[in-house]
Amino acid sequence: MIRTRPVTAVIWDYDGTLVDTRAKNWRITRDIVQHFTGTDPDTIEALSSLDGYTIALHHYHDWRHLYMTEFGMSEKTLSEAGRLWTEYQLSDDTLAPIYAGIESALGKLRNLPHGIVSMNSKNNIERSLAKKSLLDRFEFVIGYEEVSEARQKPAPDGLLMCLDQLTGMAPGHVAYVGDHQIDIECVRNANKALAADGCDIYVFAIGAAYGIGAEFGAWPKEPDYTAQCPDDIVSIVRR
Repeated sequence: MIRTRPVTAVIWDYDGTLVDTRAKNWRITRDIVQHFTGTDPDTIEALSSLDGYTIALHHYHDWRHLYMTEFGMSEKTLSEAGRLWTEYQLSDDTLAPIYAGIESALGKLRNLPHGIVSMNSKNNIERSLAKKSLLDRFEFVIGYEEVSEARQKPAPDGLLMCLDQLTGMAPGHVAYVGDHQIDIECVRNANKALAADGCDIYVFAIGAAYGIGAEFGAWPKEPDYTAQCPDDIVSIVRR
């Protein structure tokens, strides 16, 4: 049972949680795979349609497993692909809409500091949110550039870094909202690290089940709470 303590911050994943980036990431993944492998994306089931990409994305632990298993890319190629990700993101103008209700939820929780921990590019995240006049709602953004390849989610490094910036490691509860099992594992790993350091902080996971493909019931590890819409996040944090 999670004991009652004040909520001191809300931290968000980006893709599939704040913004529906499936179409944009699908297009970019098609370009990256064709660039590195020379394979026509239409001949790959996981890339031939947006629905196929969505299913594959939630089937694998993270994008690295997806790229290696479905697209046959090597560890070395993955590192090169990661470096190209920002360039491709910034040059692609595919619409990535904010999920309905997110802006309202951020407004209702304006009394708390908010941050983002994502495996997307910090530059891309900040540019996208600035275009939607939402960047000022977030005090700190952690993209993949801030964390070494070996310590990306589910390792807790990015989450702990954001937690420190937002709260100064003050005692209390912190919400982390994510749409993928890797987010849930990241929260569990963060709590282990916090407990080992004697910190009186507990991070609770809110599963963003309003995004397409987020099927928490099929996951081996489920979140502490599940939000069927962004307003549920407000209720959970206030409760």
